[in-house]
Amino acid sequence: MAAIESPVLPKKLNVGVVGIGRIGREHARNVLRKVHRARLLVACSPAEEDLKWGAEELSPYGVQVVKTFEELIETPGLDAILIASPTKLHSSQAHAAIDRGIHVLIEKPVCATIDEAIKLVERSEANPKTKVMVAFVRRFDADYKEAHAAIEKGAIGKPLVIRSQSCEEAIRSPWYTNYLKGSGGIFVDSIIHDIDLSLKFLGDDSQPKSVSAVGVSAVHIDLDQVGDADNAIGVCEFWDGKIAYYYNSRITTYGFDNQTEIFGTEGKISVNLQPRRGAVEIMDKDKQIKSGIIGDPFLRYEPAYLQEVVEWVDAIMDDKPVPVPLRSSITSLRVATALQKALGTGQKIFFGRDENRDNGLTYDRLVNLESNKIPQIAMDSRRTVYVPVQGHFVEQPILEEPSSSRLEPRGRTNNCRQHESHTPKPERPSQPRSERSRNQEPLLNHSVSGESESSKPPQKPLGWWTTTLLRLDEWSVWESAGLLGSAIILVVMAYILHAHDRKEVPTWQRVSLNTIISWLSTIARLLLSIPLSSGIGQLKWVWMAKNKREMTDLRRFDGASRGVLGSIGLLWDIGVRHLASLSAVAMVLIVGVEPSNQFVIEYYQENIRDTSRVAYLANSTSYNRYGPIPAGAEGFLPPVDPILKANVYNSIHNPNSYETWGLPEFVCESGNCTWDPVASLEVRSLCSDITHSLQRNCSVLATGESMECNLTTPGSVPMRYYYSTSDSGHWDGTVAMLSQQFTPLVYTNITYDTNSEHRNPTIIVMQYIMPLGLVSAAGTGKITNKTQWIATECALEVFVRSSQASVQDSVYQETTLASWSDTVTAPWNTSFDAMYVGFVVPENISLGVHKTDRFILGRGAKASMYFGLLEWFNGTVFGSYGTPLTFDPVYGSSVGTTSGDIMGALLLRQYANCARPEDKFKCFMSNIASAMSKTFRDSALNYAKYTNASGADNNARNKARMAVGQTLVPATFIRIRWQWMSLSVFVWILSAITWFWTIIFTRRTKLHKWRNDIIPLLFLYRPERDVKNEQGASSQSFAIRAQDTHVKLSIKNNKAKLS
Repeated sequence: MAAIESPVLPKKLNVGVVGIGRIGREHARNVLRKVHRARLLVACSPAEEDLKWGAEELSPYGVQVVKTFEELIETPGLDAILIASPTKLHSSQAHAAIDRGIHVLIEKPVCATIDEAIKLVERSEANPKTKVMVAFVRRFDADYKEAHAAIEKGAIGKPLVIRSQSCEEAIRSPWYTNYLKGSGGIFVDSIIHDIDLSLKFLGDDSQPKSVSAVGVSAVHIDLDQVGDADNAIGVCEFWDGKIAYYYNSRITTYGFDNQTEIFGTEGKISVNLQPRRGAVEIMDKDKQIKSGIIGDPFLRYEPAYLQEVVEWVDAIMDDKPVPVPLRSSITSLRVATALQKALGTGQKIFFGRDENRDNGLTYDRLVNLESNKIPQIAMDSRRTVYVPVQGHFVEQPILEEPSSSRLEPRGRTNNCRQHESHTPKPERPSQPRSERSRNQEPLLNHSVSGESESSKPPQKPLGWWTTTLLRLDEWSVWESAGLLGSAIILVVMAYILHAHDRKEVPTWQRVSLNTIISWLSTIARLLLSIPLSSGIGQLKWVWMAKNKREMTDLRRFDGASRGVLGSIGLLWDIGVRHLASLSAVAMVLIVGVEPSNQFVIEYYQENIRDTSRVAYLANSTSYNRYGPIPAGAEGFLPPVDPILKANVYNSIHNPNSYETWGLPEFVCESGNCTWDPVASLEVRSLCSDITHSLQRNCSVLATGESMECNLTTPGSVPMRYYYSTSDSGHWDGTVAMLSQQFTPLVYTNITYDTNSEHRNPTIIVMQYIMPLGLVSAAGTGKITNKTQWIATECALEVFVRSSQASVQDSVYQETTLASWSDTVTAPWNTSFDAMYVGFVVPENISLGVHKTDRFILGRGAKASMYFGLLEWFNGTVFGSYGTPLTFDPVYGSSVGTTSGDIMGALLLRQYANCARPEDKFKCFMSNIASAMSKTFRDSALNYAKYTNASGADNNARNKARMAVGQTLVPATFIRIRWQWMSLSVFVWILSAITWFWTIIFTRRTKLHKWRNDIIPLLFLYRPERDVKNEQGASSQSFAIRAQDTHVKLSIKNNKAKLS
């Protein structure tokens, strides 16, 4: 609750709505959705129906919905309330809000009595920080604002007379009569709007002098009990000679009709004088007519309801006066109350100039008078009434009215209500037969043979089948069945689609899912067309019954009930002015139901497991393979494994064919496979740039024309080269070197003494020195003082890697999950096969490490790799100006051309994914590590193949304990795109809404359900002599008459006639 003294206003005003009936709901929707400076915090109502509405419409947006005003007013953070409760509660609720410093907007009338209104104004003015405003909605209507602005500018001179009319649509229901009884009276509840406008238009200087009123209760006769009427006329005279005339009716059958005319000394202003055209006219002294278009009269004040709340909120947030001060409501309420008493007493009431001094019979003297002398509106014999004929209303003048049918004044005798309850039966005026024939030429001549009605045979009854069908029509069975059946089909369709969403395409014989959906959509569309077509056909009669229309409208509606083109034509002709527009929209959209439902199903490819085929992947947790030892050489070091040698050599000389030397063996027949994580023994390369450790010493030779340079790293063999000091460009010497004869600078943990080599995971460490810019074996580059040299140190280390492999579209790929390189001390033994390097790997099934796995690198295999690689990777590149490069072993090496070939490949080959020259050695070592890893992982399989006597591949794979994976094959799946079903649901909702309201409008206009039946149309427009003995306007009655009527289409002289 907001503090009274707080000068700080919130960024948004927290508003509560008291009463969420008809007007309260309008205010609640506006505050919730359209008033941007306000927030709907809470709403209350004691009615269960209102609470249910609030729970559905307001609660989802965080609005509290409570049952009592006490709960609402105590809501924390509440800044303002909007009172739309019954009038008798306005005063107490407004006082409670003002006492708490809560701002108030009160619906008219402000209070039930003048005394309550005065006290409320005094309380409000005593608390100026609290904004209190009365809601006279018409003051905020754009058209009335335009009219007031024109008066202020003098467009019609000085306003003299105002005529204002408010006719409400008839609601013939007991609950509405009870509402009227407690509303305070027709002048206080309804005409007070017109009173407020008249006071505004005639000016603040105009003070009421006298009022008089007459009225009649034509439909809601129980209003006599409270001195009220459902039709009333009031006249208010002002002290300055101005006059206001008010008329209100609560039984208007043709709908809401609000009109206002202001007559001035130099012109007239009309607001909504022609509501069916929607024209606002200003006639000024220059005899000009200015028109503007207003909205639908039935929704006339929807923008005004919003505008009054917006301006009230702005007044609070900006701390400025409210647009309609509370004190202004006292004069309107005083005039309305006086008119109400004048209606009840039948006497004229006078006001003093100060509104308090008695001057004749004043308002204060009327309180205790009886209300049984109310004069009625005089009606002469020339008045016009509307009587129902064949389901529609016909205008008829009443020339002589029986005494029993006259409407007597209220309060005369107890018999007046009995007279009022009878329906008058006016005599039909006489009219010459020839004139009637000219005016009403029949569409269907019922008596073409000239025989009299008495000579006709009696009408035979319809058959039971026809009767049953017609009764079903009257009960709306077919339309209800269409709506219910289409809803069931949509639910079944949604269930079928949901059952197959993200599932494999079903293998049904002779039918597909698309076919089923297509059939269901077609049936749903056909069922929906029943209520749509019937609704448009029935709305045709509703349309014709409300006003006189062009007969071509019948053809427009009939065309719309038949298909898309007719519906488009109807929309073009009537726009959105009628419920039939919704039906026409649905009739157009229904064409797209079946195509849109086909888009609901989307097919996509996804791999599934093929249990008939197994995927294999080479994997090994240990490696102790080396080459065969010749007889008599058992005491020497074992040679390198031939397979490892081949893979490493292939990775050097064929670096871009990674699949042949870098991938482990795998079997995937479908080209798409997956495996669980596996842990295997592998090799990785570790490289670091040591260029910063290069030491370069140069000196001038004795000749003075060349420089001699020695390039080395700490503890390594120096590399010597020469270059010319002149511009000749001559040079020669060693330009690149790969060596293991150095002291490691980065990877220093490798030793080869007999006590440690069996537990060290590093196999070998190498250093490589090369210049940048020497790119070809032809020696096109040159060595100068500016040549840039780089040095790299790399190590090959054995480790355990966890990875997850997969094959997708025949492309093998792996993802590293974890790695381990910690080792354990193995027991010393003189036998190569008994000694090993052990790795510490904790058990983890999710990483492919099982409890029984042991990861071991045999000492024999490690020794063979070390000494074999030691001889391979020792070499130099020698060159000179103008001669090709030569590739030689490092000094003292005995490997021959193997080392030279490796040096040539290292210097000249291009490696994939290795764009920078300074990274070439890293890529070179990475390839070697991948080739060695493949050898490790394939070793068990290669050994199993070598020892497999049967020669069967699967026996070797199982013996090698290859990792077993899943073989995936492509399958077609279904994905449901639910958004495409929205059109079907939307069309169904439109169909249900239009048919429901069609039934409501049919009952309101008291029509029969003729729908698209052509028979009633033929029988309706006929001379009186052809219908005087016929009874009933139902489809069944018309069917009986049509059964006994035989017609023939005659065409003569270019004229057609049914006769």
